[in-house]
Amino acid sequence: MVLRSKQKSSPGPDGYTWNELKKVKIELLISLLNLTLLSGRVPAGMSDGITTLLPKVKGTRNPAEMRPITVTSVLGRLYHCVLGNRFEAELSISDAQKGEGLYLNSQLLQKAITVARRDYKNLRIGFVDVKKAFDSVSHDSLWVACMHMRMYISDATTKLAIQN
Repeated sequence: MVLRSKQKSSPGPDGYTWNELKKVKIELLISLLNLTLLSGRVPAGMSDGITTLLPKVKGTRNPAEMRPITVTSVLGRLYHCVLGNRFEAELSISDAQKGEGLYLNSQLLQKAITVARRDYKNLRIGFVDVKKAFDSVSHDSLWVACMHMRMYISDATTKLAIQN
């Protein structure tokens, strides 16, 4: 299902595109992705990427005003899409934990402040700066989680399945 939904995108360092990957027998792809998951190591060709810095501000040379965009191989992208879809299906993630929850969280904070002022109550608020939080999650910890959940990739739709 993941592979079928992919259309156009930039080829990665290996030069392959989604259309070329779609020509590969699905059983071969499933076997390769399962071996990758079971071995606990992503082959270098799947994880290598080309990073380009795109300016957020026209004409800037300041790295803080640049957005890094990394393009990896389509096989690596397929692997991560399949894993991501499975994690999303298996783990409950509140909207408050996603970008969409920003508005809701802002409204909840405003309401808490309003109620505290109205009722003359103390209000303590803590903020956690999560900038780059996803960069701090080690790949090894993700592998351990996958192995603990006994995840593997199955069937011709390239969905991830869990063995219970």
